[in-house]
Amino acid sequence: GTAQRRTIDALQVVIESATRGLSAGIATRQDEDQANLQLLNASRDLGRANARALAAWSRLMASLGALNEANLSEAEAAISKP
Repeated sequence: GTAQRRTIDALQVVIESATRGLSAGIATRQDEDQANLQLLNASRDLGRANARALAAWSRLMASLGALNEANLSEAEAAISKP
C-alpha cells in the first residue's frame, strides 16, 4: 500500500529526471523507457495488492454476515483515495 505508493511517487521523479536528461543530452531514451516500465510494474503491483486486500476484506465481511451496500460504499471510498 503505502510503500508501493511511495515507490510510484519516486519513479515519477525518476521519469521526469530522465526526460529532462534526454533533452539535455545526459540521458538516453532507454533510461526513460526503463523508468516508465518500472512505473508501470509498480502501478500493476499496487493494483494487485489492492485487489487482494479487497477480496480478503470481502471474504471476512461475508463470513461475519456484514457484507452490505454500506460496507461496499465505504470500501469504494477507501480504494478511490489517491
